Amino acid sequence: METELLLRKVSALQACVRGFLVRRQFQSLRAEYEAIVQEIEGDLGSLQWTAGR
Repeated sequence: METELLLRKVSALQACVRGFLVRRQFQSLRAEYEAIVQEIEGDLGSLQWTAGR
C-alpha cells in the first residue's frame, strides 16, 4: 500500500515537471515567433493571440 502511494506521488511530480517544461518550451517558441514576425512586419501590431499568455 505504501509503495502504491509513493508511485502515485512520483507520477504526480513527474506530471508537474513535464507541464512546467512544456510551458517553458512554448514560451520560448512564442518569443521566437514574435521575433520573426517583428523582423518581417516591423512591429507586432498585426499579431493577435487569441488565448493564453
